[in-house]
Amino acid sequence: MNESRYMLYGAHLASSFPFTFNLLPPEEPRGEVDLSFSVLPVNPEYTPEGVRAPVENYEGGRVELFLSETCETLYITGVCGFEMRGNEITAHPLLPDIEYLIEIFFVGNVMSFWLERQGILMLHASAVKAGDGCVAFIADSGTGKTTLATACVAGGYPLVTDDILALSVGPDGVTAFPGFPQMKLFSHQLKILGGNPDNYGKIHPGFEKLKIPVGSISLAGQRGLKVPQHSEQLGSFYSHNLPLTAIYFLSRNGSDQPSVTPVGAAEGVMSLVRHAFAAELLDAVDRGQKRLGMIGAVAAQVPVQILNIPEGYERLPDVIAFLNAAPGRSQVVR
Repeated sequence: MNESRYMLYGAHLASSFPFTFNLLPPEEPRGEVDLSFSVLPVNPEYTPEGVRAPVENYEGGRVELFLSETCETLYITGVCGFEMRGNEITAHPLLPDIEYLIEIFFVGNVMSFWLERQGILMLHASAVKAGDGCVAFIADSGTGKTTLATACVAGGYPLVTDDILALSVGPDGVTAFPGFPQMKLFSHQLKILGGNPDNYGKIHPGFEKLKIPVGSISLAGQRGLKVPQHSEQLGSFYSHNLPLTAIYFLSRNGSDQPSVTPVGAAEGVMSLVRHAFAAELLDAVDRGQKRLGMIGAVAAQVPVQILNIPEGYERLPDVIAFLNAAPGRSQVVR
């Protein structure tokens, strides 16, 4: 099969895998790649190389880490192994017809683990473009991270990433890398936005969330490109790196009006640690020292606040208006 090129979380990826997620090609498709990804034929007898790392609470009881002298392997128990050797990742499926699982785990757990090993901080967060930078929304499951980001995107503000935020941390600031122009929404969330769930496929046959492509692509204001995959497309996507200018931890405290509460440096670090992606697996490799240092630098350089949001989808415009109008605070929309 012919190889295709993609940009994903700031990495130039080459692969012949038939991705169904709405990944973007790089602006310079013939440039040097950062990572190659391939999938071998099904082998039910596949066994990971090396020794299983002592991870007490690995993700959902299904993702295990094996370490050897030549590779690191994320093993989806009884499903697939992803062997990582330098700038090459090879998937070893144990079952047929699981391309959708290979894609889900590669774009999520595997890329997050690999990028962290390259010195990129991966957080469980959504982000949208705000002025000349971007702001991140972080929340526990069910608190409204994706819902708020979707409301911003539906209102005309470019998506940077839906679920996983990749950050480069340096002495002069924190840079956010774009994900890909797609969001995951439940049917009822899509209906509230006026969309038809019948027009979209599911992320996973057993999941209720749908794959919603983000429609037009903003390339630093140079041109607008349409992604002709569906009759209904959501908002726009910003495909360039941006400085991270604010982090909001979402909270529902029963308040009738949106408000923000400043977060101290130590509390900000601990909150970010809780939302680091694949943290247990990475702890087994380097005990999290590199990641903790990057998180500390993020908390020191980027304003961190708790955003208290009222209940109800109909209040989302109020939340966005509050963030825009509050004096002295980083705007979500400008």
